[in-house]
Amino acid sequence: MDWLNNQLHKLAEWITNFKPGKFWWLFTMGTFFLASVIAKGVYFILDAFDKANVLPNDPGMLIVSLFLALWIIVMIMTATFIFTFGGRLIRFDLPTDRLDSLKESGLISKTDERIWLIGLSLHPFTSEGWIKILENKIKKGVSVKLLIFDPNTEFAKNRSSSLRRDERALADDIKEAIEAFTGFKKTLSINYRAFADKFEVHLYKGNACMSAFILDDEARVGLYLNGDTGLSAPELRVVNKGSQIDFFSKIERHFETIWGESSDAIQMDNANEE
Repeated sequence: MDWLNNQLHKLAEWITNFKPGKFWWLFTMGTFFLASVIAKGVYFILDAFDKANVLPNDPGMLIVSLFLALWIIVMIMTATFIFTFGGRLIRFDLPTDRLDSLKESGLISKTDERIWLIGLSLHPFTSEGWIKILENKIKKGVSVKLLIFDPNTEFAKNRSSSLRRDERALADDIKEAIEAFTGFKKTLSINYRAFADKFEVHLYKGNACMSAFILDDEARVGLYLNGDTGLSAPELRVVNKGSQIDFFSKIERHFETIWGESSDAIQMDNANEE
């Protein structure tokens, strides 16, 4: 029973992930198709009644009326199914590693417009595997923006303490990440000059409330909990529903606002070297 319930949830969520225009088109045509299939069976029943002279001489209007009534019933039942099982526009997950989960989801391979990442250090993305993934996406014209935390803040020390690490540990991770991303930017400038501007890294100040991976029209949001790293924390998964008031739009605006107030980390790193 649990398996069936999970499959119904997945089906309903797949339907609700469509943009409004496509959703209503599919909803209308899909219910019309279902009503037509059911009407085929009803037709054989009516045909039997017609042969028994139970129906009026011209049953056309009756058949049309019955089909429209059937179509409305199917639409109501389908809508009830979608809102019952597909109401979870925000999905919740507890992955053991959010990066592994992201890689295994196939979401990266389908991304063709943007990869926006916000986190404390984003240090795991400096691994050879992730650098290669980002490089391949940038070569295809995907915009990659990374927002990482300013290491010279009190919050960086406090966050290190909450993770039971040395108070400079997080700051060191951030500085190592900046160094690695700077090297990656230089490599892009040499090998793929036309796409080097597609990769940007900014530093932001303030109190970090979450990490987020925004890939085209889907966002994966992690919570910063005491004792949990950003990669092992609970994760919310939200999709863009085309509204200015949905959760995805709020996450998107949060990123854009901080990005506008942040400074270029790579330029800053180059200035420090000079």
